[in-house]
Amino acid sequence: MNGALDIAFIMDRSKPAAQLNIETLIEETLVLVASPDHPLTDKSHILPNDLRDVTVLLTERGCSYREVLEQFIQPQGIEPNNQIEFVSIEAIKQCVIADLGIAILPKMAVTRELYNGEMKALSWTPPIAPMYTHLAWHKDKRLTEPLQAFLELTRAVFI
Repeated sequence: MNGALDIAFIMDRSKPAAQLNIETLIEETLVLVASPDHPLTDKSHILPNDLRDVTVLLTERGCSYREVLEQFIQPQGIEPNNQIEFVSIEAIKQCVIADLGIAILPKMAVTRELYNGEMKALSWTPPIAPMYTHLAWHKDKRLTEPLQAFLELTRAVFI
């Protein structure tokens, strides 16, 4: 953070940062999702090898939940034959709904689609510690009254 932002929401594992004040808000669940018509929805549990011959819809490099998927498959030497990278979660969601591939996304981002039956969560075992949504701001940032009010409201909603 170079001072261009007042406050940021970050989804990642817990990490100390020397230059930032970080507050953990909530634990996030990551789900592996597919369209209801995708062949993997017939499997009781997804293993890394199951992803070899399917199209995997990915967020950009450096995204914490892309790293989760990579850590799920790479120890087994698996590299999906077809990968498409997006910068938009909404674009990934629409491609999953259209049965163009599978993706790993935060459950909060696909709750409505799962509820409406547009997507199905696949059973899998994530390889790492859980993800959290954090609130972060620079340690030297002067918190104005509006920023303090925003922090208090955010804490009241999430904690």
